[in-house]
Amino acid sequence: MGRWQHKPPYDIIEGTWSGWLRLFRSLPPSVIDLSGGEPLLFPGFFNLLKLDKHKYALSTNLQDTAGYHTLLNINPIIFASITCSYHKNGIDPEPFAERVAHLKAKGFNVNINIVDHPTYDLDGSDRYVLSLFEDAGIHYSISPFEDPKLIAKGITTYRCNAGVNTFTITPDGSVYRCLSWYRSKHREEGYMGNAFKGTWEPYDSKQKCTLNCEIYNILNKLHGQPNMFSTYVEELQ
Repeated sequence: MGRWQHKPPYDIIEGTWSGWLRLFRSLPPSVIDLSGGEPLLFPGFFNLLKLDKHKYALSTNLQDTAGYHTLLNINPIIFASITCSYHKNGIDPEPFAERVAHLKAKGFNVNINIVDHPTYDLDGSDRYVLSLFEDAGIHYSISPFEDPKLIAKGITTYRCNAGVNTFTITPDGSVYRCLSWYRSKHREEGYMGNAFKGTWEPYDSKQKCTLNCEIYNILNKLHGQPNMFSTYVEELQ
């Protein structure tokens, strides 16, 4: 592989919605995970949902009022799930919980994700936020805080299906085996081509990984299970 020519993470040129639509049309029936940033702010976002061959998983902070009201009028059957991310610096918890409750009442498969940022005190002063969600009957999960700039180092003894039937596609169409590879300073080794340019093909078998997978290692006692990605990551004997 030649010298990596792409810009570093988080500083890339975003493709147009029409380009993404052409890409979505070219894919076999898939679950397309739309996250950000904030997907509802992407120009033409709702045009991307018109292809009924796919299911969509959406991650949103629900801060964009216009996008939220448009979302309410979408047929919920096209969504595999909607994860509503709660942030302290977002909208206040009461209207946030109300918006999630409205989505649930409309038939969307919704849950709330809370990142356990160091500024939170979920066992103390911020416990009332969890009570709001509990009183509304909305399922929530707590994810441990991660700094995306910190990548574990070393050689693993794991392999997974990243690059086989799951991928990370950046806003400029670049395809990587997974999010860990995209964030890595050695990301060129996980680069698979560009989906817009048609220079990408999936692997035909699971690949051994040379990273300590941040998605695998981010797990801790907050999840209540040792490995929630057991069907995704397997240990080599």
